[in-house]
Amino acid sequence: MALPEAGRDGGETPPPRRCVAYLSGDRLAHNRIGPANPWGPHGRGLPWVRAPRKWLGEGMRILIVEDSPTLADALYASLAREGYACDHAGDGVSAAAYTAQYDYDILVLDWMLPRREGIDILRELRERGAQTRVLMLSARDQVVDRVMALDAGADDYLVKPFALDELLARLRALARRPREGGETRLALGELELELRSRRASWRGQDLHFTPKEYALMALLLRERGHLLTRAQIFDRLYDSQSEASDKVVEVILSTLRGKLAKAGAPDVIETRRGFGYVIP
Repeated sequence: MALPEAGRDGGETPPPRRCVAYLSGDRLAHNRIGPANPWGPHGRGLPWVRAPRKWLGEGMRILIVEDSPTLADALYASLAREGYACDHAGDGVSAAAYTAQYDYDILVLDWMLPRREGIDILRELRERGAQTRVLMLSARDQVVDRVMALDAGADDYLVKPFALDELLARLRALARRPREGGETRLALGELELELRSRRASWRGQDLHFTPKEYALMALLLRERGHLLTRAQIFDRLYDSQSEASDKVVEVILSTLRGKLAKAGAPDVIETRRGFGYVIP
């Protein structure tokens, strides 16, 4: 469930709506976004449509921290099309609340925000040891600004206005990068998951997991020995405003087990009815 976002006058506003963007067919109507020209030359007059929902292979969650609704909506829709599960915070205080509640994989973090600056959120994350990968966005284009952000703990820095394709490429690069001190491979016997290539295999044979199947197996392997409820798994694989039911976890698990059986691999996942799932 999304956290309520505090208003600029100190009161609470309703939880942030699902972001949408102007789309034209299968392509975004703009190709550069930023304060100079947020919608590009052909953005006006197109109808609002809901962004299609897809999922990133490893179940990554991104927090978009951006105070411009127009830019935030464009980013959200574009990232959803790429397969990311996203939440949005519109100011620094809301961003701090989100990062305190959820362990995000990547933050797309604007520097200049109402109520608290993005650079302060970044420093706070690093001070408490969070390994969240951070892509800083800013109209501040001086070398000294980039150095300040990188020294504060940003993993990358992108100046506004920017090409959308470049932002997506930078996020894909961050997604391939393991967290500091993190693993690049998960294994259980002859079952292996390569975290950079997102490939699952049994005795070298590709299991052809879907993104959600891969995400579920990676999660259970990382939490080996710990029982996870269906709701906990759902919360990790899907964004906070998903309209799906947590019963979808059972469907994913069923198809995953089918692929293991077809490859001759054992079913390593235990179902403890009424409680959840675990790899012992």
